[in-house]
Amino acid sequence: MCKLGLRLPGNALSSWWLLPLALGVVGASLLAAFYMGTQHLVRVQIGDVVVTRRIRRVLPHKVLQQMGIALSPEDRVEWPSLPAMRKGAPIILHVARTVYLLHDDELTVVRTHAQDVAGALADSGVAVLPHDEIFMGGVRCALDTRLPVPDGGCVEEDCVGYDLSALVRALRRPLRLSLRRAVPIGVQDGSTTLEFHTAATTVGEALYEQGIEIYAGDEVLPGLEAEIRPRLTVRIWRAVPVVVEVGGVPRMARTLAQTVAGLFNELQVAVGELDRVLPGLDAPLEPEMRVALVRVQEEQYLEEIPVPFETRWEPDPSLEIDQREIRVWGREGARRRLIRVRYENGRELYHLEQERWMAQEPEDRVIRYGTWIPLRTLDTPDGPITYWRHLRMLATSYSASTAGVSPGASYFGFTRLGLRARKGLVAVDPRVINLRQEVYIPGYGHAVAADTGSAIKWRRIDLCFDDDALELWHRWVDVYLLAPAPPEDEINWVIPNYPKERE
Repeated sequence: MCKLGLRLPGNALSSWWLLPLALGVVGASLLAAFYMGTQHLVRVQIGDVVVTRRIRRVLPHKVLQQMGIALSPEDRVEWPSLPAMRKGAPIILHVARTVYLLHDDELTVVRTHAQDVAGALADSGVAVLPHDEIFMGGVRCALDTRLPVPDGGCVEEDCVGYDLSALVRALRRPLRLSLRRAVPIGVQDGSTTLEFHTAATTVGEALYEQGIEIYAGDEVLPGLEAEIRPRLTVRIWRAVPVVVEVGGVPRMARTLAQTVAGLFNELQVAVGELDRVLPGLDAPLEPEMRVALVRVQEEQYLEEIPVPFETRWEPDPSLEIDQREIRVWGREGARRRLIRVRYENGRELYHLEQERWMAQEPEDRVIRYGTWIPLRTLDTPDGPITYWRHLRMLATSYSASTAGVSPGASYFGFTRLGLRARKGLVAVDPRVINLRQEVYIPGYGHAVAADTGSAIKWRRIDLCFDDDALELWHRWVDVYLLAPAPPEDEINWVIPNYPKERE
């Protein structure tokens, strides 16, 4: 027996506790390598989804069980051989789909591996006839419509951790199909007859499927909401399109009425007693016809027209000349008219006077003027004068060369009476002062009315001067008409106050 001696360095004695740790790490690595050595990679495919899993056993009945997938009797599984499986061949699982098929008032439950609607119906044994309609989930579909696959598929490299059992549960949720049988019906559209098969539930749906348009005003019997039944006959009465103008406002309308009167009854348009209808109410309706209802209104009103009164002048010998007195002030009268106005579509067509009468007669104004001519005497710088009339007049002045007559004229420098123009002659309006009447104007002196002028009207007087001694006048003056007075029939008793002197 011998003894072995082992000498350790001095610092090794202080690290003796690291040895168990190193042995533990080595042991765990060996165990992991052993466990991985007992695992197998298996690929499982459901539809387009392929998932790879590492499992301990590759026995066929254990693989899907370890993945949490329970098979139903209708499911089909394609098992590859064990060597092929180890080389990557997938286990292919065909999950049977459950289809609830409602048809002919019956419910048929089908377990099918079909990929589309036609296959599911074939597995159900239910025959689909021409024109029948199929609905999946309430939506119309075709026979070649594929059965829906749950969302969430993945490609193989993205399927790590993918839950195949959830996909199987989703595939096993029932699908709902309904088969609606088409039935024959007929449509009588005016003179056109149409027969066809339809799976629609209402008359409106059936007409829409056939492209038969129904317009406002059309009548359909039975109604658009009526239920479809075999051998049903649908009748359509087409409304006539017309243009209706009421009160000048046009609009489109469709009507089943035969006459214009029926059209207005249908539209609930009242026709007034005075209204005009074009064409008449009895006129038959035709497509695209224009019908006009002219709204007619009439009203009456009274119009009062003032009638001015007349002014009547009456002589009064008790009043002095140029004095006036209003004896009657006068009053306006009133004439009334009854007017009838006719409106069509709100616009005045005409107004007509139906009656006229004098509601109140005017009363004349009566003014009395004086005809008494007293003679008066006035002391002037030129000596006393006796006059019979005194007037206020606007005086201007002129001479032969300023009278507006061409020097070449034969009457240049002569007055209306043929006298040579000079101082002491005046131009007057004969309606106020008679020609040859002697007058006296303070500041001018004695004169004779011997001339006239186009601007000399009423209370205007133009004083004549010699050419070499012209004085410019333009002011209001007193004019005295010297006695004796002319005969009464030559006197203008009423002289207008024009021009008017400013106060």
